[in-house]
Amino acid sequence: ALPGTTFARFRVSSTGNLAATGPAADGEVEDYAVNIGTAVNNVFVLEQVSDIPESEVVQHPAFNANGSMVVFSSTADLTGHNPRGRSQLFVKDMMADTLTQVTDCRGDASGAFYTAAAKRPAINGDASKVAFISYLANDADPFYHEALTLYDMKSETSNLLDQKIWAQDPMMSADGDRILYWRWLDPQAPATEYHVYDTTNSPAPTTLLASPTPQAAPVISADGTTAAIVANGNYTGDNPTGVMQLFHYDVDTGTLTQLTDFTEYVYLSSPSLSADGSRLSFTSNHDFTGENPTNSYEAFLLDVDTATVSQLTSHPEGSIYRGMLSADGTRFVYAVYEDSTTHLYLTETASASPHLLATLDDYITPQLNADGTRIMFTTTLDLICLLYTSPSPRDS
Repeated sequence: ALPGTTFARFRVSSTGNLAATGPAADGEVEDYAVNIGTAVNNVFVLEQVSDIPESEVVQHPAFNANGSMVVFSSTADLTGHNPRGRSQLFVKDMMADTLTQVTDCRGDASGAFYTAAAKRPAINGDASKVAFISYLANDADPFYHEALTLYDMKSETSNLLDQKIWAQDPMMSADGDRILYWRWLDPQAPATEYHVYDTTNSPAPTTLLASPTPQAAPVISADGTTAAIVANGNYTGDNPTGVMQLFHYDVDTGTLTQLTDFTEYVYLSSPSLSADGSRLSFTSNHDFTGENPTNSYEAFLLDVDTATVSQLTSHPEGSIYRGMLSADGTRFVYAVYEDSTTHLYLTETASASPHLLATLDDYITPQLNADGTRIMFTTTLDLICLLYTSPSPRDS
């Protein structure tokens, strides 16, 4: 139920098991007005998604647009189908309270390439597709080949999309048609490339750019039209010093735009885009607006169309190390490490008034669903938790 006034109906009858309305042979009906208040900080439920044995690990959770489906990787035998303890992908349906293992990484083939592990999943808006990294190996090759893979939840089939080695960190558009990822060019060297794979009409991925050194993981907007990348190449002629800059990539036109203009090192990390790509949040120690004179690690919001920057956080004694925007760009969740403690905040981007949601003696990496009502984070104790800022999906 939502906050506000509603009614509770009580029916007493010898018949039993009656609905709220309908005939009954005897008994009586009484209605009571009930006022449901708002919980502290507007948080209703904190729910644990995973229950992993201490000797096992859970990694890289992601959830769909409404927060009802969670995908993650784990070495635990959670469903009885992973006796060898390989890294498998699992999907938790929060509404049905069911857990499904969607990969079968055995690592027992000989000669040919086989899937030894599955990690780093991403899930699309309606939870019909999961992109992940398959760790391929064979007896003659000492290295794992990290290949981009797409799993169809309806047909329960997997398809290797890019078998070039060392792919990392896939991220999907809401419809699942476009997948953004990056890969190492050589495991012995730091250079990287950023790619978009269009599953509808591309036999091969589109290379966006190459970076001399790896930076923050790239992000793609939910509509699949925009990518945001932190890189240090001189791609447009505006970065002769080769320091880290923020870049905007138009996927449809192939246009790359440099958004920042630094001439010396400035920390840039954790880019996040609104669904249409018009708003971009990121973390930096630069004083963009005059509100960060101590050069602490804060979160900022860039309006891509107007090129204006606003500061979202103010924690001069702490460090922002992860943040994420809602689809419409009006809500922002972030974690700040301060006084040997991690604090989880949610703020409205228009007012930048943070609400403290949780305090933990642990590092967490929060994620925000499309409408900004579901927050997911993982702890170092391998617990995945969902925090609802409105009723849980089961009550929606």
